[in-house]
Amino acid sequence: MAGQVRVYLVKGLALCTAFMLLYLNVHAGQDIPDSLQAMLNGATTDSARIRAHIGIANTLTKTNYKKALEHATLAVGLSEKTGDQSAMIESYKLAGGVSMYKGLFDLAVNFFNEHYDLAKKVSDEVEAGMAYHNLGAVYLTMEDYGKAKKYFNDSYAMLQAGYQKTGNILPVTTELTYRMNMAIIHMYQREFQRSDSMLDLSISMVKDVPDNEEKLMTIHNIRALLHLKTNNPSKVFESLKQSRIISIRLGNIPAVASILISEGQAYEQLNNIELAKKSYTEAIGYADHYNGLSDLFLISEYLYRIYRKTGPSDSLVKYVELFTNLGQQLKVQQAKEELMRTEFKRSYSQMVEDWEHQQQGAKRQHLFLTITLVLASTAAMATFIRFRTRNRKMRFERVRRDLEERKSKFEQLRLQAELDQRDAELETIRAELNKQSIIEGLVGGLDPVKPTPDIQSLGKTQLGIASASDRKAKAWEEFEYRFQLLHSGFYDRLNQRFPGLTINERRLSAFLKLDMTTKEISDITGQSIRAVHMGRIRLRNKLGLTHTEKELFDFLSEL
Repeated sequence: MAGQVRVYLVKGLALCTAFMLLYLNVHAGQDIPDSLQAMLNGATTDSARIRAHIGIANTLTKTNYKKALEHATLAVGLSEKTGDQSAMIESYKLAGGVSMYKGLFDLAVNFFNEHYDLAKKVSDEVEAGMAYHNLGAVYLTMEDYGKAKKYFNDSYAMLQAGYQKTGNILPVTTELTYRMNMAIIHMYQREFQRSDSMLDLSISMVKDVPDNEEKLMTIHNIRALLHLKTNNPSKVFESLKQSRIISIRLGNIPAVASILISEGQAYEQLNNIELAKKSYTEAIGYADHYNGLSDLFLISEYLYRIYRKTGPSDSLVKYVELFTNLGQQLKVQQAKEELMRTEFKRSYSQMVEDWEHQQQGAKRQHLFLTITLVLASTAAMATFIRFRTRNRKMRFERVRRDLEERKSKFEQLRLQAELDQRDAELETIRAELNKQSIIEGLVGGLDPVKPTPDIQSLGKTQLGIASASDRKAKAWEEFEYRFQLLHSGFYDRLNQRFPGLTINERRLSAFLKLDMTTKEISDITGQSIRAVHMGRIRLRNKLGLTHTEKELFDFLSEL
């Protein structure tokens, strides 16, 4: 039960405390302020452009992370070009912070390591300590507590040495952030007494920190989770009460909802089902206020589970329907987010390719490394989303089986709509599996034939090559056949509108119609990623998309 609370409490705590030392000046608003846009448009030097890009990235961090990361990486590129070390440090921190904010952890680690290397090069222990703290924050958010602990401890030592060297003492805010992060780490390493001691130190220090209410609320939340882990519900309620008072005073509605979810979990531990229902129901009201789709989905699952055990049937059906509908909405939202990440990956790869022509030697190697990290992060996110979708489908199936055991005439009418919805999901999965089988069949037929080193076996080798050629031809025929089954008439419509396309361009169009990535196409055809990229550019020209912003996938999907 405490593990489920972790989704809505610990991850928030980790991000909250981790970002306390990320020195990002995040502003509100979805658009670039006129003053910053004017500053960028009127910039006549690289230094002025760097400042403008940093200002825009700071402004858009919470509202448009794609644009924020684009401007942050532009600031990185320009600062590296000019060799301005202070601008490089600031842009590394900013780019790493924006990457971490949206879960691009590999990219964040890369930028923070660049920050650390440069700080050590110029013998700035304070900046090196900040870089190590930020790396600790990344690993804390990723729940790698061993690495996080090492980075935080090393960071603390560096910061102390750096401030002593300048004749200053460690700022209270930095000390407090370190204690809070270590409290979380000790708790998840089951060092509960050490975690509690760190929280006591944090409470004694927080009064000396400006604008301390948010930090105090976070400390109470950490302590509540600690008491949940040590099975002390009465103290859980005491800590959550303090946190709730502060969050309401600050108008932090998502925090209030999270606290109510934790209260419901604690009441379930005490087997006080009525109070658990009350907390969950109140949490739904708050989550609905800020349209917290993930929160609403989780709460509806908790309430469904309770009413399945206690009844009545009307309430059970109500929350099953809510759970199902929210699950579908969540899936659509995740698909949109994944599409945004994919689009960012494409535009970011193009931007890095432009940089390649402007930089030499080590900088070019650095840019290729950045591309690799972005692609690896995107692949990891896609895998994670597929994993969560599969688990959600399994959970839906469990709900369906439980409800079928309790069928009545009234429930059958309600559940028929849900079963139809499941059928639609399965049809989607079957279509995806059909697409996957096409790709796998093509790959299997295109395995290369290894040359035989024995000269006397030359005739057999030539036969093997001829056989490989036949297999390739058959594989392409099988691909064309299966593709036509999946997308009937696509080639006819494509040839009718664009008769000048080559065979390879027709096949590239088919791959893109299947929404395959550049790397997947490269793996199948044996071409380099760059060759595939150039093929896409030539195809855009032939399809008349050169001066438009329309994506190839969108255009081919309409054929």
